[in-house]
Amino acid sequence: MLNKKPKSKKLLNQIVTLIAEGVEINGNIRVSGGIQLDGKVKGSVISDDKDAVIRVSDTGEVCGEIRAPNIMLNGRIEGNVYCGSHLELADKAIVTGDVHYSVIEIVAGAQVNGKMIHDAGHTVTEDQPSDATAPVSLTQLPQKAWDFVAIRGEEGSQLRAGDLPVRI
Repeated sequence: MLNKKPKSKKLLNQIVTLIAEGVEINGNIRVSGGIQLDGKVKGSVISDDKDAVIRVSDTGEVCGEIRAPNIMLNGRIEGNVYCGSHLELADKAIVTGDVHYSVIEIVAGAQVNGKMIHDAGHTVTEDQPSDATAPVSLTQLPQKAWDFVAIRGEEGSQLRAGDLPVRI
């Protein structure tokens, strides 16, 4: 999923910073452009740049919040995720915290241990409080709202995303 679509390839071209495997950073990171995390960060990772992408590989780990317009996760996250545009959860992604998203792709095997909160059209910045948006019941959403969710997996597999019913 992370390298198969033209949008993903465009986003990967935005990555200008690499935190290599084996590197551990204690403290918050604020980046312009994109960052790929193969190592461990104990702190928040934030990018307000409109084209920014934060990518956490399968060896990467973040113990803190992640805030960016575009986020690609395949590692372990212990903290809330705030994505203003496009979020991808790959098969090895494990998020322990709430996930705020506008558009999301989830591959079978990804885990979210927290709330999935749809924030359509919002740009998520660090100035917003963590509880700025209340969860929306799926019965309140118009049918077109399902157009914002793309879920991929093998036929018959089941995904758990809070109270979100998912059919594959």
